[in-house]
Amino acid sequence: MRYAAMDGTLGRRQQTAEAVLPLAREAGLDGVEVSLRSDYADDPLWSHDGARAVRARARALGLEIPSLALLMLNDGGFTGDEATRARARAIVRRGIDLARELGAGIILLPFFGAGAITDEQGTAQVIEDLRALAPAAEENGIRLGIETTLPAPTVIGILTAVSSPAVTAYFDVANAVWLGYDPVSELETLQAAGALPQIHIKDIQERPGDRGPGEGKVPYPAVARALRRLGYDGYLVFETPATDDPVTAARRHRAFLDGLLAERT
Repeated sequence: MRYAAMDGTLGRRQQTAEAVLPLAREAGLDGVEVSLRSDYADDPLWSHDGARAVRARARALGLEIPSLALLMLNDGGFTGDEATRARARAIVRRGIDLARELGAGIILLPFFGAGAITDEQGTAQVIEDLRALAPAAEENGIRLGIETTLPAPTVIGILTAVSSPAVTAYFDVANAVWLGYDPVSELETLQAAGALPQIHIKDIQERPGDRGPGEGKVPYPAVARALRRLGYDGYLVFETPATDDPVTAARRHRAFLDGLLAERT
């Protein structure tokens, strides 16, 4: 099993993505999921030189950049009006090039907030736009991972309609609990469809991410048993609350999961 953390979990805030990489190395992680937010146009990561610099720094530290999260899509994406959709498609298309520069195999496409999929029209627009972007992703060896508020069978329906190996799901155990889904059943459904390349790890008491793993409502012992049973070997990516000591927090979270995954009961 490999472990990474989102750059925000490592305390990125107004720093560059490159600046938090040494913290991941110090914490004993294998990689960092870098992200672009609402201020993406001003982020050095939005440039090819910036992406290459992050990759070079990660390599020097012995780290991977497994994924790029395009968080600005929560401000409006494929489910919006035509202008919003065009902007989102352009962002994802550039993100494909940046992911290639980063050496990242997955781009996280979130569908929350203003970008949530809430009706049949929105679903149809998402399918159409993913179909349009899939050839570029496939050509560059990138997978587009959609993270939504929908249950796994519905997500699989979208992936089936898109019909591209470059489009997959991105799963979050705490979001599943927040939405009232059984995380073990969701994991099983996605794995059976070959759509479980990467997983976000956090917990929930009142809202997703307000607790670290094992401190909230997520049934992590059952989740760990499911991961072992399913033979999951992708990244577990911490999307946990930022703290004043992210290194210690990441070490604690990894030790917690390592302990569960080592159990054979």
